[in-house]
Amino acid sequence: MMPKLWTKRRLAMFLGLFAGGVAQAAAAMAAAYLALRTLSGDTTQGTIAGLTGTAIAAALLNVFIRRGSESFAQSFVHELRIAFFGHVMCAPADGKSMRYGLVMTRIVNDFSAIKLWLSDGLVTLAIAVAAFL
Repeated sequence: MMPKLWTKRRLAMFLGLFAGGVAQAAAAMAAAYLALRTLSGDTTQGTIAGLTGTAIAAALLNVFIRRGSESFAQSFVHELRIAFFGHVMCAPADGKSMRYGLVMTRIVNDFSAIKLWLSDGLVTLAIAVAAFL
């Protein structure tokens, strides 16, 4: 039996990551525009303050996206591990071969590496989609 992987909480987390990616892209574009104005000679206090604020916002959003995607990936992969582990435990009782149990155990153990890949992939997806908007 597969667990329900897309719960309301996970969907909210994913949409939050997506919104964070859009906000980070907007902050980065605003910082680039303000940096261009600063390099063009506009050194008013508002331009410098805006540049500082957008740079800090982009950095904080980056931290939010990294931590959120890691949390999302860990919860998502944990549910998958539990589901596959249930199949591993039932394999001898179902009359499956020993090789089947070993393959399923290897899959369960490989999920710890997959969660890191998934979290980095979510960060990349959030930033890439936001860049194209």
